[in-house]
Amino acid sequence: MLYLNPDVPAHCGTSFYRQRLPGGARGGNFAPASKNNLVEALGTRFVPPDSFVEDLRIDHRVNRLLLYQANLINSATGYWGHTLEEKRMAAVFFWMAN
Repeated sequence: MLYLNPDVPAHCGTSFYRQRLPGGARGGNFAPASKNNLVEALGTRFVPPDSFVEDLRIDHRVNRLLLYQANLINSATGYWGHTLEEKRMAAVFFWMAN
């Protein structure tokens, strides 16, 4: 992922998450290779809001390049702007590698 917009605040970066296990322990952070998505991995489309806990947060900074495995559970940390010119914008690339 490459952050493109220079005017987006740092808090609108990318966060990575782990499952929250009973007792508050942190569990896994990826969908197994045998599954195509989290719905298949978790067996449901809807999970309780506290099912995941933020594990790592990367700030938005223009021209920052993030490289990570596509099966890691992640999301935008925050969004910004109302028009295409001012919104959080990133270029995302996928490739097969072992």
